[in-house]
Amino acid sequence: MVHPGFEEFSIAIFNRWGAKIWETTAPEIRWDGR
Repeated sequence: MVHPGFEEFSIAIFNRWGAKIWETTAPEIRWDGR
């Protein structure tokens, strides 16, 4: 998601046990669900 005015971006996906399974700081990279 890109929004005007945001200078930084990060997103992390966690599994049900709290383990991080995916992370990015590049808004153009999308998680494919795998």
